[in-house]
Amino acid sequence: MLAYTCKREGKQNDQPDIIFEKKLPHEMDNYSHFRNPIVYNNFLIVTNTNTRENKSTFFKLDKNGNFLDKWNVDNNHALGNYLFHNEIYFYNNHLIYNSKYFGVRDQKIICVDLNNMETSWQFSSTAFRSGLIGLENKIYLLKDYTNSYEVYEINLDNKNINFVYQSTLGSYGSFTFLIKPTIYKIDVNNLGILTTSSSNNSYTLINYNITTQELIWEIDLPEFNYLSGPTNVQLKNEKIIITSNDKISVRNLANGELKWSKPRSSSFVVDRPVIGDEVIIDSTDKLFCYDIENGGLIWTREDQEDGVMVGTNENKIIYKDFFFDVIPINIHTGKARWVNLGPWNNLELDFEGKPAIDKNTDDLYYIGYYTRKLYKVRMPD
Repeated sequence: MLAYTCKREGKQNDQPDIIFEKKLPHEMDNYSHFRNPIVYNNFLIVTNTNTRENKSTFFKLDKNGNFLDKWNVDNNHALGNYLFHNEIYFYNNHLIYNSKYFGVRDQKIICVDLNNMETSWQFSSTAFRSGLIGLENKIYLLKDYTNSYEVYEINLDNKNINFVYQSTLGSYGSFTFLIKPTIYKIDVNNLGILTTSSSNNSYTLINYNITTQELIWEIDLPEFNYLSGPTNVQLKNEKIIITSNDKISVRNLANGELKWSKPRSSSFVVDRPVIGDEVIIDSTDKLFCYDIENGGLIWTREDQEDGVMVGTNENKIIYKDFFFDVIPINIHTGKARWVNLGPWNNLELDFEGKPAIDKNTDDLYYIGYYTRKLYKVRMPD
């Protein structure tokens, strides 16, 4: 088990409270390879991935870890792939996932009713290893080609499927690849898509209304050089955040105007800055926290305290995606919320997938890989 010790900050013995650690319900005894739960409404969704038999199951537990129900995947494939690639979406007490993945034969969009854990509907998938983007009552799937992708919209209320957008790489850049677009709500009646492409002499950023099928604007991105094109586009508080391995820039959603940009030096091709309400945290050899409005530096944190963090913001916590071997950080202050992990032998920190965080309480759930226990942990203030 990996454990880190960082500089003590605040309380002398600042550590999480273990609300409970309990064996998984006996209904899960004959299953293995559990990934960490997903918190949805008042229950936990846990997936089992049996890599030897290539089969999977969804389990529904209450927040105290008691078994409620399960749903067995009716074809041979491993659900861990879908959770890892964010190929699931929750809507109106239903779970929708895209099963089209390498080695999977059924290639379907499947909807599971979480009230009774039965299949609600399913149909053939239009996408290929694309992830699944959800926004209110619609999901968006990407169908990949050699140098382009098509975006399909599925209305979850009436199951209508519409082709809404096609993106191409363009001709600029030596290491250019397609990135997952951002779908956003323009107003009550219109949805937009943000994605990148390139012209003959620059990378470009495109803002397109997929409801009316009209281009809102397209602008050049001169801050990104020929050898390092954009790898991620995100949207927060009417600000567009674009990153590459050596640059981060922020632009206005209204017109694409550049607000600020900063150099970075990241060895992670697909990492993303973690975004809070007012700041951005950029994961490189340090953690940098910038004011999203003007790029002013709010705080930095050296990597030797915690290890480089390539993480996800859930409420106020940053953590590493795959192994819980780094220290959660308060996104607004840069202070460690846990310190001196080493002596806590009663915490089993080996597990698959990122921990689940209840955004209402900040409580954290995870399943010990070797102990087969469910842990509920409360963060210190």
